[in-house]
Amino acid sequence: MNSSAQIEQIERELAENPGDIGSCLTLVEGYLHQGDLNAALSALERTIGVVGDHPGLVALRHSLRDPAQGESPPPWEQDLGRVTTLAQAGDLQAALALNEQVTRGWPQQAAGWRSLTDIYRQLGRLPDAIAAAREAIALAPGDASGHANLASLLISGGDLAQADASLERALQLDSHLASAHANRARLLRARGELMEAEASYRRALELAPEQPNTHYNLGNLLEELGRVDDAEHSYREALRLQPRFAAAANNLGAILHADGRLEQAREAFVQAIADAPDLADAHLNLGIVTRELNEPEQARGLLEQAVALDPECGDAWHQLGLTQARLEDFEKARDSVERALELSPENADCHLTLAQVHVMLEDYPSAIGCYHNALALTPAHAPTWVALGNAHTSLEQHTQAEEAYRRAITADPRCAQAHAQLGFCLNGQQRYQEALAALDQALALEPDSVLALGTLGRVRMELGQLEASAEAYRRALAREPENNRLRSAMLGAMAYSGHWPPEKLCAEAEQWEHYSLPPKDRQAARERAFQRMSREGRRLRLGLLSNELIVHPVACFLRTWLRELDRSRFEVVLYPAHGRSDDYTGEFQALADHWQPLKGLSDARAADVLLGDQLDLLIDTSGHEAGNRLGVIARRVAPVQCHYIGYYATTGLSQMDYFIGDGVLIPPEHARHFSEKIWRLPRSRYAYEPHESVPAPRWWPDPGGRLWVGSFNNLFKVREESLALWARVLHALPQAHLALKDFKGANRVHQLRVLKALAAQGIDESRVALLRATPSWSEHMAYYNRLDIALDTLPFNSATTAFDALWMGCPLVTLAGDRMAGLQAASALSGLGRTQWVARDEDDYVRIAVELARDVAGRKQIRETQRACMQQGELCDGTGLARALEAAFEAMFARWLCASSARHPGGDRSATRR
Repeated sequence: MNSSAQIEQIERELAENPGDIGSCLTLVEGYLHQGDLNAALSALERTIGVVGDHPGLVALRHSLRDPAQGESPPPWEQDLGRVTTLAQAGDLQAALALNEQVTRGWPQQAAGWRSLTDIYRQLGRLPDAIAAAREAIALAPGDASGHANLASLLISGGDLAQADASLERALQLDSHLASAHANRARLLRARGELMEAEASYRRALELAPEQPNTHYNLGNLLEELGRVDDAEHSYREALRLQPRFAAAANNLGAILHADGRLEQAREAFVQAIADAPDLADAHLNLGIVTRELNEPEQARGLLEQAVALDPECGDAWHQLGLTQARLEDFEKARDSVERALELSPENADCHLTLAQVHVMLEDYPSAIGCYHNALALTPAHAPTWVALGNAHTSLEQHTQAEEAYRRAITADPRCAQAHAQLGFCLNGQQRYQEALAALDQALALEPDSVLALGTLGRVRMELGQLEASAEAYRRALAREPENNRLRSAMLGAMAYSGHWPPEKLCAEAEQWEHYSLPPKDRQAARERAFQRMSREGRRLRLGLLSNELIVHPVACFLRTWLRELDRSRFEVVLYPAHGRSDDYTGEFQALADHWQPLKGLSDARAADVLLGDQLDLLIDTSGHEAGNRLGVIARRVAPVQCHYIGYYATTGLSQMDYFIGDGVLIPPEHARHFSEKIWRLPRSRYAYEPHESVPAPRWWPDPGGRLWVGSFNNLFKVREESLALWARVLHALPQAHLALKDFKGANRVHQLRVLKALAAQGIDESRVALLRATPSWSEHMAYYNRLDIALDTLPFNSATTAFDALWMGCPLVTLAGDRMAGLQAASALSGLGRTQWVARDEDDYVRIAVELARDVAGRKQIRETQRACMQQGELCDGTGLARALEAAFEAMFARWLCASSARHPGGDRSATRR
């Protein structure tokens, strides 16, 4: 710019807005271009008189002065230059000491007081800063920027009335002073006059559009107004003008994070930290985004840095706890969230998080306490009531759970989850019609509710409606195909039903790992290599992974051979799948060389634990039953993996090498029903151990001459197929009555189903007794003394119930089925040497029952001798079973060694043992 007309135009603009530094610098440049140094200095002096001793303007003035003319700056001005240098270097204490010397030595210089005001502000000494600003104004009452600066400090101190007066004076002196309008916006925002505040910020930006702080503050205001797009624009403008503006980058990142633009948010937070490494809030925000980008390990480091920078930030401790929980480090997560609650005891979300951590640790009583703490703060929060109900459900506290679910529905009648969980709770209380009504309501609110559909599957299964149960599970899986818990439940329902051919069941089971395991994990399982270790001089390291190391039918069949296992040849590691414990748990711990609970661990983390234990062979006992850990098996954690005892069909897992059975349970022609190789023991795979309280067998004939036939199986096994066959037995034996005993026997829904099915076959309900649960196991078993003949169910046979009946001296009639689930009783009878009680077809079943009924003397002898036969035979021979299993485990491992050597003939060099 070199024309006089242009200079005159800038002079006019500067006259209207004398504090416009940009116009001042443009004017100085113009005068210098014309060679008019004095005019340039005059312009600088005028602007400095308005804005104060701006470091850049003062430095420019020094550089323009001609030392030859003797116009060197005065000593106080030189000292203030050094103050500026020290402050910019971060040495605020030295800057303060020098500045105080200036104000003592030259107390009449307003510039010294202005500089001191800024130093006090940076040190956080607000009252001192206000006092210094008043001194500056007293010396320069016409300085509009001084009044605006004082107003800014007064706003920070909360003295809005005095700030208002200072701003009014500043704008009287200079209505074009941008800083006054910006501070007026702050004042208006503090008063809650947000729209007026926005107008003031925008006026400030009209006067000084290149002010990054004003754009930043406008962005804060716009966020408060809910106009996040406009706020984002303001933050970006602030960063354009001042690229190293950490607070603006942090706020921009927060907007991007809330909008789901996670990668962009991460970039903004990284920039904020680069500009201000000690900005704890940026570390906190970056940690949250990093966790949401599925990088929890990196997130943990960032959040640990956040709490190190600001140990009193409750939110940082909370987010660290959430991240530690994500990494399944639940003890540390608990500690972090407890620290967050010490700092923020009124934070309901923290109480919820702590409750959820306790749930993962299976500490349900503590979780319940935390949920109550959260509800004290947010009593109308339906999801918290639901979570409280779930914790009570886990403790089988159905009354408290129901109350919590109903409170959730009161808080939010449209909460589908609450209705669904209420249905689950009511099902647990055998209130089936109410449960179905609750589930209907849940599905009306949310037709695709996986929770409601899965619970519907459970209710239908309890009612014996297995095909409908499987269909409900399938509908749920259509919406959430990766839900391995529901897929296992569906497979269980299908296996209990005779509706699907075994080959179809196998095909369905083989889909489990494809939906439940990521492709990379399946690939890693296929490729995992293990070190080939010779058996010479060491024990075979045997792992047993089970959800049944508690009072459970499976546990009774495990203890018999585990006690007898040769510990000179086998080292045993027991892995309880979850954290439940009872009277049996201590005994199992005593039977283990190592006890490694997996509670609170995901399948992936649990797999890492087992890999670290360097097993030779792993046994699964749960299959697709509830609480299974097939996700561990599917990841291949041992060279040899097999299933034994707990499940009644194939697992379908490609990484399950063997399924242990016997020749009756899984005949050769049924091998095609399994994805596993079948390992048939040379004896029954069972060794039974009754409870010590079981009474002696005694025949108690009915005094009225009635013959009692029946079943003590779970009533959902007692399906129409069984009832129709038993009706034929009753027709063939007019004196016979049917006794059914199960804890569900008192439930009217089950009673009506059974009686209706029998009535359809011509059996009057007077010939049917549905017995209630008894207070003790010994009383339950004593009922067998009243039962003349036990009738097995079909298509799903008795398992433990068959052994109970035989132990009490009761003959058992079974029908050999076309799959493993239909051959369980046949296997037991074969082990007892009673194959004559295994029917070939339904006619044969009726014939056997009739012959037993007529042979009263034979039945009396059976009652007296059968227990001794069991005790002396293989069905109670834990030692013999242990020897058979030992041989099987040794042979399985030897086969693996041989196959591994063939694949890797170079020895152990290429193999790794995880």
